[in-house]
Amino acid sequence: MKIAVVIITVDRVPGNNYLSNTLESLRASGACDDTRFSIDIYHSGAERSNLDISLIKNCNATLHLYETKTHTNLSSYNALNIAVNRNPEYVVFLEDDIDVCSDFPDFICSQIDLNPTAPIIDFISYYDEIRDAYFSGERFLDMNAHKFYGAQCFTLPVQFASSLSQYIDSNIDQKVGFIDTWISDWLRHIGEQEVVANSVPCAAQHIGRQSAHNHEFIYTNAFKKDLEKARLECLNHYSMLKTSDNEFVLSHRGSLAQIELNTMAQVIYLACLNRSSIIEIENEIAEHTGFERFEVNQQVRRCTAYLVDRGALRYCR
Repeated sequence: MKIAVVIITVDRVPGNNYLSNTLESLRASGACDDTRFSIDIYHSGAERSNLDISLIKNCNATLHLYETKTHTNLSSYNALNIAVNRNPEYVVFLEDDIDVCSDFPDFICSQIDLNPTAPIIDFISYYDEIRDAYFSGERFLDMNAHKFYGAQCFTLPVQFASSLSQYIDSNIDQKVGFIDTWISDWLRHIGEQEVVANSVPCAAQHIGRQSAHNHEFIYTNAFKKDLEKARLECLNHYSMLKTSDNEFVLSHRGSLAQIELNTMAQVIYLACLNRSSIIEIENEIAEHTGFERFEVNQQVRRCTAYLVDRGALRYCR
């Protein structure tokens, strides 16, 4: 898989700049050294105090300088074209004020491999439904494109990235607002369903508390790095009864109703006796089975939701 990452940036002085934080986050995730990924940075404007050239080189990123400060929509158009010209399979569009999860490149690729039907995958969404879907065991949540806002981190196949850049170019002089509010119109224009596939969980977090456009700061409560720390504990409503095959079922202490558990659910339940976190359970299972970690993570969340619904487990506060 070949993925072109493109970041739009501008010097935000007298406000705070965040590009270096974003690049450090990408480097820590392994994205800068991942052969599947290329990284381009589109910078506009003569002021450049936000550029750490040494860091940019260390991130194996290519810097594109435009002397005149361009509107976000024009920057987005130019950046998308830079990415498309890399001839990738997918384009990842980033703004310069995010923190990405520690396994960003692998997670992005794993989500893409699921082949969601929507043309665009949003990797940083701002709705409670995304967090709820995480604890229900989902990996995507399709939502009406009218709800899409904040283009901090999204992905689309290269043909759709090219289409979006063309749509921006055709509408930039007469259409109001920013491109995140254009997504629904663009999808309708190209004859696609007005649906965005929201990644569950989010791969990135918004850190730019000072907006370049005086927007109110927003953050996602569904950031992967945060949600996977959620800890589980067993409740005392059930006892474990061994079965003839040396496994166990759960028996309700009051009604004596039994819950039969598959092997995965049994491992999860035993881990929760020690108040383990989702990521700890995932790591333990993946290490001993060799299964793909993100698939394991989903199974952990699905089994957990099943046991939480039946009062056998709960999330610790």
